[in-house]
Amino acid sequence: MDAAAKPPRTGLRRLPQPDPPRHPTDCPLLTLTLIRQVQGAALPTNPLLRRFVARATLDPPLH
Repeated sequence: MDAAAKPPRTGLRRLPQPDPPRHPTDCPLLTLTLIRQVQGAALPTNPLLRRFVARATLDPPLH
């Protein structure tokens, strides 16, 4: 059989690669920061917890 008589693309073909997973556009990914353990005299305060710690120290104890 001649190569010219053979229709194109009839040999072994690789399957197309699947698209990578996509995140929905209405819900962006949150960037999470890890709390680092720092050795030293003064440890950095977490700005997310500062509000709750300040309120807990101002409230009287519940004894």
